[in-house]
Amino acid sequence: MQMSVAEMDVTDPELRSWVREVAETVGFTIRGAGGCCRILDVAALGGSFSDQRNQAEPASRDVIDCIVVGRRDDDDALMRAARLGAAEIVLFPGDGRQLKLFLQARQPPDRDRQTGRIVAVTGARGGAGATTLAAGIAIAAAATGSCVLVDADPASAGIDVAVGLDAVDGIRWSDMVDVRGDLPPTALRGRIPHLADVDWLATPLGTGNVPSWLSVMKSLAATYQTVVVDLPRYRLTATPISLPRNSVVMTTLEMPALIAARDLLVSGRFGVRPTVAVRPVGGPLRMAAAVDVLTGGSLIEIPSSRSLRGAADFGDLATSVTKGGFARACQRLLDREVD
Repeated sequence: MQMSVAEMDVTDPELRSWVREVAETVGFTIRGAGGCCRILDVAALGGSFSDQRNQAEPASRDVIDCIVVGRRDDDDALMRAARLGAAEIVLFPGDGRQLKLFLQARQPPDRDRQTGRIVAVTGARGGAGATTLAAGIAIAAAATGSCVLVDADPASAGIDVAVGLDAVDGIRWSDMVDVRGDLPPTALRGRIPHLADVDWLATPLGTGNVPSWLSVMKSLAATYQTVVVDLPRYRLTATPISLPRNSVVMTTLEMPALIAARDLLVSGRFGVRPTVAVRPVGGPLRMAAAVDVLTGGSLIEIPSSRSLRGAADFGDLATSVTKGGFARACQRLLDREVD
């Protein structure tokens, strides 16, 4: 990811460290002078804009174009920033997401911007656990960078229901059926329901064809470091992702499911042979059977977990996938796909 530069004049050490940490997550490096935007704390306003202290005087262009950061309990300083015309004031602690959005809006165009990694997860059969695995991978990816989970299954209730965000306002696929043409890289960032450091782009039950699919995917890949797609097998050919991606096929350790996974692998629907995630279900088969049936390729065992059973039905999926061996397996799988 190409780094943009922001100038920072922040005297508070804790604030300065926080700004630097947030800025790095959206591709900014911080310097003492120069850059495409300025970040000031309220203490710097008196020195930088002393001629603007009078509330009646118009705000200078410099004030309007800067981002002001301050502590949430410093009411006097924040009022001074507002009087000076600073339109974008970020409060610490708690407004890291808002600071990211302000920085992204100031990021200069980059024609050579690399797209984020795309990981598509497909179940070999219904009930294999692909949605749960996709959620686990997304949570793991969000620990090191921005991530969005894209739900591409209109036959299910929607990922927002599974994580308890169905009553939260925000963009869904059903809102974009009439979108045409290219979308700017940051068109959707900050407008998708958010939980556990992941944005969850849901497909409500019964959503029809979305002509804007490819332009939305390009926009997301140019904005997020990781795009995880919950892509059902029946949409592998109907839903184009003409961007470089890694694929994961999820299957249970049962012979009919393994055969379905094998048929999917040889179907020609994947440009690069996917990693196969195998979940034991308590039957007589062992991983050796999966190796025999799924000859060649990369396999990884995904342990079953009692805490995951029914988690989506109660809107608790985002919490459940962070626990125990399942979470560790998702991290190993993500590391393998990155490599």
